[in-house]
Amino acid sequence: KVCGPDVDFREVGKAITRSATEAGYTVHPTLEGHGIGSYFHGRPSILPYVNDVEQGLMKPGMTFTVEPVLVESPDRSCEVDSE
Repeated sequence: KVCGPDVDFREVGKAITRSATEAGYTVHPTLEGHGIGSYFHGRPSILPYVNDVEQGLMKPGMTFTVEPVLVESPDRSCEVDSE
Protein backbone atom coordinates (compact mmCIF):
# COMPACT_ATOMS: atom_id res chain seq x y z
CA LYS A 1 0.00 0.00 0.00
CA VAL A 2 1.27 3.42 -0.93
CA CYS A 3 -1.68 5.78 -0.57
CA GLY A 4 -2.88 6.94 2.81
CA PRO A 5 -2.99 9.86 5.23
CA ASP A 6 0.26 11.82 5.55
CA VAL A 7 2.02 9.91 2.73
CA ASP A 8 4.16 12.05 0.42
CA PHE A 9 2.83 11.98 -3.16
CA ARG A 10 6.36 11.19 -4.39
CA GLU A 11 5.97 7.73 -2.85
CA VAL A 12 3.49 6.88 -5.62
CA GLY A 13 6.12 7.47 -8.30
CA LYS A 14 8.71 5.47 -6.39
CA ALA A 15 6.36 2.50 -6.02
CA ILE A 16 5.31 2.56 -9.69
CA THR A 17 8.91 2.80 -10.89
CA ARG A 18 9.97 -0.05 -8.61
CA SER A 19 7.11 -2.32 -9.76
CA ALA A 20 7.62 -1.45 -13.43
CA THR A 21 11.37 -2.07 -13.28
CA GLU A 22 10.91 -5.41 -11.49
CA ALA A 23 8.50 -6.47 -14.27
CA GLY A 24 10.88 -5.36 -17.04
CA TYR A 25 9.03 -2.19 -18.04
CA THR A 26 9.84 1.52 -18.17
CA VAL A 27 7.50 4.27 -16.98
CA HIS A 28 6.77 6.73 -19.79
CA PRO A 29 6.70 10.31 -18.42
CA THR A 30 4.12 11.70 -20.86
CA LEU A 31 1.00 11.17 -18.76
CA GLU A 32 0.41 11.73 -15.09
CA GLY A 33 -2.38 11.40 -12.59
CA HIS A 34 -4.21 14.36 -11.14
CA GLY A 35 -6.49 15.57 -8.43
CA ILE A 36 -10.25 15.45 -8.78
CA GLY A 37 -11.80 18.22 -6.74
CA SER A 38 -13.92 21.22 -7.56
CA TYR A 39 -12.62 20.78 -11.12
CA PHE A 40 -11.20 17.82 -13.03
CA HIS A 41 -7.44 17.63 -13.72
CA GLY A 42 -6.63 19.73 -10.67
CA ARG A 43 -3.81 19.59 -8.18
CA PRO A 44 -1.93 17.61 -7.13
CA SER A 45 -0.10 16.16 -10.13
CA ILE A 46 0.54 12.47 -9.48
CA LEU A 47 3.85 11.82 -11.22
CA PRO A 48 4.17 8.08 -11.93
CA TYR A 49 7.98 8.02 -11.76
CA VAL A 50 10.68 8.87 -9.23
CA ASN A 51 10.74 12.65 -8.87
CA ASP A 52 11.62 15.47 -6.49
CA VAL A 53 8.55 17.63 -7.08
CA GLU A 54 7.02 18.72 -3.77
CA GLN A 55 3.26 18.07 -3.93
CA GLY A 56 2.62 17.84 -0.21
CA LEU A 57 1.10 14.97 1.76
CA MET A 58 -2.04 12.97 1.14
CA LYS A 59 -4.95 13.86 3.41
CA PRO A 60 -8.16 11.98 4.21
CA GLY A 61 -10.86 12.77 1.66
CA MET A 62 -8.49 13.65 -1.18
CA THR A 63 -9.49 12.17 -4.53
CA PHE A 64 -6.97 11.70 -7.30
CA THR A 65 -6.08 9.43 -10.21
CA VAL A 66 -2.94 7.38 -10.72
CA GLU A 67 -2.29 6.92 -14.45
CA PRO A 68 1.05 5.28 -15.22
CA VAL A 69 1.98 4.32 -18.78
CA LEU A 70 4.29 1.31 -18.84
CA VAL A 71 6.29 0.52 -21.97
CA GLU A 72 8.44 -2.43 -22.94
CA SER A 73 11.23 -0.26 -24.32
CA PRO A 74 13.16 2.53 -22.60
CA ASP A 75 12.50 4.68 -25.69
CA ARG A 76 10.97 7.90 -24.37
CA SER A 77 9.61 9.11 -27.72
CA CYS A 78 5.90 9.20 -28.39
CA GLU A 79 3.58 9.96 -31.25
CA VAL A 80 0.66 12.33 -30.83
CA ASP A 81 -2.24 12.15 -33.27
CA SER A 82 -3.44 15.70 -33.93
CA GLU A 83 -6.83 14.56 -35.22
